[in-house]
Amino acid sequence: MLKVIGEYWAAVIFPLLLVFASLFIVKDWKNWRYYYPTILFTIGVSLVVSVLTYEHWLWYFHKALFIPNHTLNDLWINFTQFPLICFMFLSRYPYKSRWLMQAAYTSIWAVITSLIEGVFVILQCTTYHNGWNWGWSVLFWFVTFPTLRLHHSKPFFAWLVFVISAMLVIPYFHIPITQLK
Repeated sequence: MLKVIGEYWAAVIFPLLLVFASLFIVKDWKNWRYYYPTILFTIGVSLVVSVLTYEHWLWYFHKALFIPNHTLNDLWINFTQFPLICFMFLSRYPYKSRWLMQAAYTSIWAVITSLIEGVFVILQCTTYHNGWNWGWSVLFWFVTFPTLRLHHSKPFFAWLVFVISAMLVIPYFHIPITQLK
């Protein structure tokens, strides 16, 4: 029963909730081009991670209704959910507030996203492998959101954060990049 609920949650319910939330949260639809480079950064980084971990999963997205496998599920998330999350996060970002307010805003997004991922794990839509766990995902989200903000104003430094993070994660999780095709 939990698996069936998870399939509906992953393929239909969560994406629809995300779309409806974006209708209320995004206050800057007419200026979407302003956020587009960071949305592409999000997609690009995620696709690189997908390629690097293709044979050595850290997480696995299970079948969800009309999405038959991990790879298509990964693409579905990369091209539908991540852009909306990025757009919602940046369009409401408190750019002119003090750093404490910005840190709180970023932390709220990291916590909410971590909790949503926890629901995916509980519903067996996502499983962790090769040493990855929910704690690593929480850390991932706490690095991701500040990096999105950094990319929005200083793209070079965001790419630098990504490269340094990859250089730390690859050996730690024994990702066999020398065996990539």
